[in-house]
Amino acid sequence: MTLIQNNTHHYDLLMKKKDGQNVVQLRVRVGSLSYIAAEQVVNGEELLLKITGTPLEYAFHVGNSKDNTYTELGKLDTRYLSTEVAGGFTGVMIGLYASSNGKPGNAKAYYDWFEYSSKK
Repeated sequence: MTLIQNNTHHYDLLMKKKDGQNVVQLRVRVGSLSYIAAEQVVNGEELLLKITGTPLEYAFHVGNSKDNTYTELGKLDTRYLSTEVAGGFTGVMIGLYASSNGKPGNAKAYYDWFEYSSKK
């Protein structure tokens, strides 16, 4: 999943293989700065990802699909994806993606559902 303002300002919550293990990463890209903010080894191929937010911060969670429980992976500041910092005019968008890191046919992602809800 990604929260994206543009190609140089986004937060990514993703699963990847690292040293033969499934790892969930919280990746940050703000301008020329790019880093992994948090990382957690997970068991199994199926997991739940959740992003929640307030006006000041986004919280990123990884969940266990067997018992529907979540662990917070990290929190990031909303201002770095704002139009005041990143430019643009559309605001932050949320989406699903898959990447093969330049290796065609290498990436596979299956999404059972995507749900968006807002608190009023």
